[in-house]
Amino acid sequence: MDSTKTLLIMIFFIIFGIVFIATGLFFMSDAYLKKLSQSVADEKKSGQLVKAGKLCGSVSMGIGAFTVFCGIIAKCFPSVFPIFALLYVIILIISFSLIIFSLKMK
Repeated sequence: MDSTKTLLIMIFFIIFGIVFIATGLFFMSDAYLKKLSQSVADEKKSGQLVKAGKLCGSVSMGIGAFTVFCGIIAKCFPSVFPIFALLYVIILIISFSLIIFSLKMK
């Protein structure tokens, strides 16, 4: 890869990593969790929603941190970036599966 392409990849990965981190911080904010718990009358479901919100926030922040890391790796070590790209996709699939299965409520 040429340096322009790796620089663009790094910039976009860092930008979207920060977006993921900001989204995770929003999901874990007290105001959001309070509104989420107030959205249903049942206290058990309310607790489940708060746990799901915290899980989504944690997963989002983890994905964001890994995204920033992959962006830096793309610029510093472009020869190993394809391996990290594959790992990134696998981690995204696992993370989103974790979120989907945690949001299934009975």
